[in-house]
Amino acid sequence: MEKPIFILSALVIFVTFCESRQADNLFLRPRCVSRCISEEERRRVVGNTTGKSRACSSTSRNPNCNLCTLPCERPRLNLSACLEMCGGNIECTHSCAFLSDIRHHKPGLCSAPSDFDRAKRKILWGNGTLVLEPPDWNATSWSAECESDFDCKKNEKCCTVDCAPVCRKYVTENAWLPRRPIAESVEVREKLAGNVSYAELSWRSKNKPWTIYVVQEKSAIFPETFAKTRWKTIHEVKSSGVSLPHLRRGWTYKFRVASVNQNGSRGFTRETRLFTLFGEPLPPPAPSSFHISLIRFKPRFRFNLLVVWKMEKNYFSDLPIEGFFLSRHNLSDSGVAEKEWRKCVPFSRSRPFDGDELWSSWVNDLEPYVTHRIYVTSFSVWNNSHHVSTSSANVTFVFPPPHPKERVTDLKEELPFLAINGSLSVKITWKFRFTEAPSNLVRFLVSVRFVSSVLGERSREFQMRAKQKNRYRVIDGLEFASEYEISVSALYGSFKRQMGEPQKLRVFTPPAGWNQKKFVERRESGQTCREVSRPTSDIYWSKYAGFSLQLYPEMGGTFTAKIHRNLLSVAYDVVFVYVAFSDLTPLKWEYLTTKDQSCEIKSLPALQSYAVYFVTVRSNRAIQEFKYIFRTGPATENNFKSVNS
Repeated sequence: MEKPIFILSALVIFVTFCESRQADNLFLRPRCVSRCISEEERRRVVGNTTGKSRACSSTSRNPNCNLCTLPCERPRLNLSACLEMCGGNIECTHSCAFLSDIRHHKPGLCSAPSDFDRAKRKILWGNGTLVLEPPDWNATSWSAECESDFDCKKNEKCCTVDCAPVCRKYVTENAWLPRRPIAESVEVREKLAGNVSYAELSWRSKNKPWTIYVVQEKSAIFPETFAKTRWKTIHEVKSSGVSLPHLRRGWTYKFRVASVNQNGSRGFTRETRLFTLFGEPLPPPAPSSFHISLIRFKPRFRFNLLVVWKMEKNYFSDLPIEGFFLSRHNLSDSGVAEKEWRKCVPFSRSRPFDGDELWSSWVNDLEPYVTHRIYVTSFSVWNNSHHVSTSSANVTFVFPPPHPKERVTDLKEELPFLAINGSLSVKITWKFRFTEAPSNLVRFLVSVRFVSSVLGERSREFQMRAKQKNRYRVIDGLEFASEYEISVSALYGSFKRQMGEPQKLRVFTPPAGWNQKKFVERRESGQTCREVSRPTSDIYWSKYAGFSLQLYPEMGGTFTAKIHRNLLSVAYDVVFVYVAFSDLTPLKWEYLTTKDQSCEIKSLPALQSYAVYFVTVRSNRAIQEFKYIFRTGPATENNFKSVNS
């Protein structure tokens, strides 16, 4: 039996300590500020100051006063850190010492010890009388009842009686503590300033000018929940009134006020009567950023939508938002709602994302090719009914889209070509913005069509169609020295008629036997053509092997290179023209036949070297290669030269 009693006693002592400490910490800051104000007022009366500053507050012009109240803003800071913050200012260090003292000691003085304190208590239950035994004056030690003031009850201090500290009621002169405000004078009134209504709390009191008034409130939507609500400090002021602009309609409030000076407080006044602002509370604000995040298909051509929304930061609502109503309407061709579906999403089901709080929910069992309008509204609970926002966030959705607008962009080939076993393969890449449908649903239709051989020879037919999810495709089985047309379009799901506009690309394959590492990568031994190299020259034109190259200046300081073929001096029907940067990175390539006499390369930067390869082609194979390196000049008006070949 002794162990449970010991545990219960320890629990009671711990609760008593916490309550006493909490009640004392409540007045740490106002006691500190009150001391600073009283010190400044005392110096003003004595004549140590100029008298320009009547009170030590945030508006005081006395720099010593502002330093005096600096530790009051952080009353629980330990003494060493507080002194370091002061930087040697005497007024500031006095505040640090004062805070350290009141954190460890309760206000008041210990009363003089008596024989009753020195006696050992012993209750004889036999006859119900209290017998006081005289103390053992020869005892060498005494048991300690407390170690600090906060080990004792609220109205007791830890006082030393002979050799043993015991808890005793402390002595406090009423003149040391400020008077409570008159309880009957504490009242709340609602006032109107233009179209804005607010409340004002006022009271009457006769105290010194350095008295600080601590205002606390309780608030609840339902009055029966006041017993579970804790008091909260909302203001610490010097005046006998305070404005309450934070009050909201639909809530019920109670208030109480305490007067505090450097010695402490006599406690709070009794709580005021219930107060409520006039009028009904405003509806909560509507959600924002409502959008569709994901589409998930189900059997029998049905699908589900994952919708996401959020609330604006620092939104205002009289009542706390309890949740959201998610609704769906199926619209007919005339725009009339035919069906309705509703779902409640609790406010607590939020998840953080990128600094915002997001809510999400699934809208299930939607039909394709039907226009769905989805709404989300917020609601609060007041007077046992739902208080729904007047506006809503909505989105109109039909899937698949009847006329897709997004199309494939930046369709290009990634070099080099790969030559394997007498055929070529190349990787085609593209980009796509997923604005009309999520990425997990979009597929791409890739079509490859053989156009012709550059020599005009008949070739086998080549056509390929593939549906895939990736934004790239490796095309195999291409012939040398041929032209192909590649088109890529977006598909939404498995609905063939919901296809975006195709993007097309013309691809010219290189001739067989031509060796250029950054353009063709060979994985078999093959014949390479003979290379005739020429020295680098800084001229602006060239005439070589029946070809002429002319540079034309463009607006903006760039050049256009025009390559012209002289039919009288060339014996071959087809010439493969390959233009690259000085590091042989491909820039452009094209076939010149008897029908095509010239080609152009535009937007060449100034002061840049380029390499041009002229490769003669016969029977789809490279016969001879001529290489020439040229360099664009500076961007001036006199850099155009032309020579007829």
